[in-house]
Amino acid sequence: MRLSLALALALETGPALAAGGLDIPAASNVIAQSGAGFVTPADTSEDTLVDVVIPANTLGATGCLRVTTGWEFTGSTNSKTMKVRFGATAGTGNGFLSISNSTASNIAANYVTMICNTSTGVQVGAAATGQPGAGTGAVQAGAIDTTATAHVSITGTKASSGETLKLDFYRVEK
Repeated sequence: MRLSLALALALETGPALAAGGLDIPAASNVIAQSGAGFVTPADTSEDTLVDVVIPANTLGATGCLRVTTGWEFTGSTNSKTMKVRFGATAGTGNGFLSISNSTASNIAANYVTMICNTSTGVQVGAAATGQPGAGTGAVQAGAIDTTATAHVSITGTKASSGETLKLDFYRVEK
């Protein structure tokens, strides 16, 4: 007995994808997302734009988080730093993604980083520095107890308080 292509796709990827939809696959679990836009204030401090609470035991022993961020900023040679931190409290922890952009012509960016448990208290993740695909940093390591509540904090810092740095959207998913 042969299966139809649509039925085979439904069994492989879920009914939404087989029907040609763009729904999130069943294996994905969106924890938080927004397209509201979050702007850094007129300062040069590291500002927490979004803090997402990760409930205890969400990752299990070897689960991963995928964090997608979309940014826009003033096109100038002054540095703008965009970070994704994973810590026990808001605004703390290792910068699993830390991108500093000082290119006058680059005024929009979209970054994805992964933070994965190798056990419930040990994480590995994306390189801490450099553009995706051309990073120079080492794989990041964390030691956050994920059997307790943890936080993904998305932060922004500008070298000049007169410039703009805006988080256009984000998504945190398991």
